[in-house]
Amino acid sequence: MYKTSIRFCGDQRQIVVKLLIMKLIIVLLTTLSLQVGAKGYAQKVTIKVSKASIEQVLQEIQQQTGYDFLYNSAHLRGVEPGNLNFENAPLLAVLEACFA
Repeated sequence: MYKTSIRFCGDQRQIVVKLLIMKLIIVLLTTLSLQVGAKGYAQKVTIKVSKASIEQVLQEIQQQTGYDFLYNSAHLRGVEPGNLNFENAPLLAVLEACFA
């Protein structure tokens, strides 16, 4: 009886270890697939404006991407109009150039 109880504990430990490894693999695969999905949905923006205010640029980006921007127009009053010329550029690059 003693020998069988020890053998059972050994089998149970192996099962637990295998389940933990399977859980770890599932978590890693899920994380990797979410990262790939995020890259696939990256927004590309085409914008060509001369002496446009930031409000006009944000409205143009909103029309192309569907993103909504919340801002206080009082904070944008002293900003000089700028020129932007991007074609199929990532949204982040366009926004960085806009606020540079």
